[in-house]
Amino acid sequence: MVKGKGVIMFRTEKKKYIITMLLISVACVFLFAGCQSGGAEDLYLSKVSYVVCPVDGQDIDMYVVSSDCSVIHYMIKETENLEIKELFEGKLPEGGFSSERQQITEQDWEKLQSIVNETEFIYLPAEVSDPEQAADSGSSYIEIKTDMIKHLAGGHNAGFGRDKANKKYRSVVEVLDAALNK
Repeated sequence: MVKGKGVIMFRTEKKKYIITMLLISVACVFLFAGCQSGGAEDLYLSKVSYVVCPVDGQDIDMYVVSSDCSVIHYMIKETENLEIKELFEGKLPEGGFSSERQQITEQDWEKLQSIVNETEFIYLPAEVSDPEQAADSGSSYIEIKTDMIKHLAGGHNAGFGRDKANKKYRSVVEVLDAALNK
């Protein structure tokens, strides 16, 4: 028997025990701290802008929905040099639009906030489109704003694809369309 062999084995087993306990502790911390999916905080929207661009040659509709349930509906004449994303920056074409004011209900605003949080809209890619769609349904874009962040998503045939991003986008569009077309 080799002298000291028992001491070496004891140290090795003690190290294994310590490492095992550390790993179990870390797993417990993640479990109880809520690090699994779905732990995101709800967003409180201040404004939602929704642009619908039908097929070429038709006018563009832009809806700006505020947290006080007021809606400004802009009807914008299609022009060749119009950049859709500039509309979200407040750059409307001179003389090429008209507007009207509307209201949505508080319940509709709450549904909108709920679906934006439920679909985790903030994590959708900026480009949500379906290039394989045979029939051209135009394009649409949605921008959400909170006090601290804003996120723009949409694209050509947005919401018509079969992937998760398109389905989530479509869910938000359906709630917006239902609120705006009452």
